[in-house]
Amino acid sequence: VEEIAAIHLYTMPTPLAPLMNDLLRSGDAERFAPVRAYVTLLLAALRRLPVEELCVHCVVATDTADRLLAGDGLEWQCFTSATAHADLLSPLLQADGHVLVDISSAPVVDITPFLAIPSPP
Repeated sequence: VEEIAAIHLYTMPTPLAPLMNDLLRSGDAERFAPVRAYVTLLLAALRRLPVEELCVHCVVATDTADRLLAGDGLEWQCFTSATAHADLLSPLLQADGHVLVDISSAPVVDITPFLAIPSPP
Protein backbone atom coordinates (compact mmCIF):
# COMPACT_ATOMS: atom_id res chain seq x y z
CA VAL A 1 0.00 0.00 0.00
CA GLU A 2 2.82 2.43 0.83
CA GLU A 3 4.47 1.81 -2.54
CA ILE A 4 1.25 2.52 -4.43
CA ALA A 5 0.82 5.70 -2.38
CA ALA A 6 4.38 6.76 -3.26
CA ILE A 7 3.66 6.48 -7.00
CA HIS A 8 0.31 8.22 -6.60
CA LEU A 9 1.91 11.08 -4.65
CA TYR A 10 4.61 11.51 -7.32
CA THR A 11 1.90 12.03 -9.98
CA MET A 12 -0.04 14.62 -7.98
CA PRO A 13 0.25 18.28 -9.08
CA THR A 14 2.45 19.32 -6.16
CA PRO A 15 5.97 20.78 -5.89
CA LEU A 16 7.27 17.36 -4.74
CA ALA A 17 8.53 16.01 -8.10
CA PRO A 18 10.38 19.20 -9.15
CA LEU A 19 11.88 19.55 -5.65
CA MET A 20 12.94 15.90 -5.60
CA ASN A 21 14.57 16.21 -9.03
CA ASP A 22 16.39 19.42 -8.04
CA LEU A 23 17.76 17.67 -4.96
CA LEU A 24 18.83 14.63 -7.00
CA ARG A 25 20.61 16.83 -9.55
CA SER A 26 22.38 18.79 -6.82
CA GLY A 27 24.44 15.77 -5.78
CA ASP A 28 24.38 17.11 -2.22
CA ALA A 29 23.59 14.22 0.14
CA GLU A 30 22.80 16.56 3.02
CA ARG A 31 20.22 18.51 0.99
CA PHE A 32 18.77 15.24 -0.34
CA ALA A 33 18.32 13.72 3.15
CA PRO A 34 14.74 14.97 3.74
CA VAL A 35 13.41 13.07 0.69
CA ARG A 36 15.72 10.04 0.78
CA ALA A 37 13.20 7.70 2.44
CA TYR A 38 10.46 8.72 0.00
CA VAL A 39 12.71 8.23 -3.05
CA THR A 40 13.77 4.81 -1.73
CA LEU A 41 10.11 3.82 -1.38
CA LEU A 42 9.26 5.19 -4.84
CA LEU A 43 12.14 3.29 -6.45
CA ALA A 44 11.07 0.07 -4.69
CA ALA A 45 7.56 0.56 -6.07
CA LEU A 46 8.77 1.22 -9.62
CA ARG A 47 11.09 -1.81 -9.55
CA ARG A 48 8.12 -4.08 -8.79
CA LEU A 49 6.31 -3.06 -11.99
CA PRO A 50 6.93 -4.85 -15.29
CA VAL A 51 9.34 -3.11 -17.67
CA GLU A 52 8.17 -2.44 -21.22
CA GLU A 53 10.01 -1.19 -24.31
CA LEU A 54 8.08 1.48 -26.20
CA CYS A 55 8.27 4.96 -27.65
CA VAL A 56 7.38 7.66 -25.15
CA HIS A 57 7.34 11.45 -25.25
CA CYS A 58 8.43 13.97 -22.65
CA VAL A 59 9.01 17.69 -22.37
CA VAL A 60 12.55 18.86 -21.65
CA ALA A 61 14.35 22.18 -21.47
CA THR A 62 15.68 23.37 -24.82
CA ASP A 63 19.32 23.17 -23.67
CA THR A 64 18.84 19.50 -22.76
CA ALA A 65 17.28 18.81 -26.17
CA ASP A 66 20.19 20.59 -27.87
CA ARG A 67 22.65 18.28 -26.08
CA LEU A 68 20.62 15.24 -27.13
CA LEU A 69 20.61 16.35 -30.77
CA ALA A 70 24.36 16.92 -30.62
CA GLY A 71 24.76 13.27 -29.63
CA ASP A 72 26.22 14.08 -26.24
CA GLY A 73 25.75 11.40 -23.65
CA LEU A 74 23.49 12.35 -20.79
CA GLU A 75 23.30 10.76 -17.39
CA TRP A 76 19.70 11.34 -16.36
CA GLN A 77 19.80 12.08 -12.63
CA CYS A 78 16.12 12.55 -12.09
CA PHE A 79 12.79 10.87 -12.48
CA THR A 80 11.19 11.57 -15.83
CA SER A 81 7.49 11.55 -16.46
CA ALA A 82 6.67 10.54 -20.00
CA THR A 83 3.61 9.46 -21.94
CA ALA A 84 2.75 7.43 -24.99
CA HIS A 85 0.25 10.21 -25.86
CA ALA A 86 2.22 13.22 -27.13
CA ASP A 87 -0.97 15.32 -27.37
CA LEU A 88 -1.22 15.33 -23.56
CA LEU A 89 1.98 17.38 -23.39
CA SER A 90 0.72 20.34 -25.44
CA PRO A 91 0.01 22.53 -22.37
CA LEU A 92 3.59 22.03 -21.15
CA LEU A 93 5.03 23.14 -24.48
CA GLN A 94 3.54 26.61 -24.10
CA ALA A 95 6.27 27.47 -21.58
CA ASP A 96 9.30 29.16 -23.11
CA GLY A 97 12.43 27.06 -23.41
CA HIS A 98 10.77 23.64 -23.58
CA VAL A 99 10.50 21.15 -26.44
CA LEU A 100 8.95 17.74 -27.03
CA VAL A 101 11.39 14.82 -27.18
CA ASP A 102 10.55 11.35 -28.48
CA ILE A 103 12.37 8.51 -26.77
CA SER A 104 12.36 5.30 -28.81
CA SER A 105 12.66 1.88 -27.23
CA ALA A 106 12.93 3.27 -23.76
CA PRO A 107 12.66 0.82 -20.88
CA VAL A 108 9.62 2.16 -19.02
CA VAL A 109 7.14 1.12 -16.38
CA ASP A 110 3.44 1.87 -16.72
CA ILE A 111 2.13 3.71 -13.65
CA THR A 112 -1.26 4.50 -15.22
CA PRO A 113 -3.24 2.51 -12.62
CA PHE A 114 -1.76 4.65 -9.83
CA LEU A 115 -2.09 8.14 -11.35
CA ALA A 116 -3.52 10.96 -9.23
CA ILE A 117 -5.02 12.45 -12.39
CA PRO A 118 -6.47 9.73 -14.65
CA SER A 119 -5.12 9.65 -18.18
CA PRO A 120 -7.49 9.54 -21.15
CA PRO A 121 -8.24 6.12 -22.68
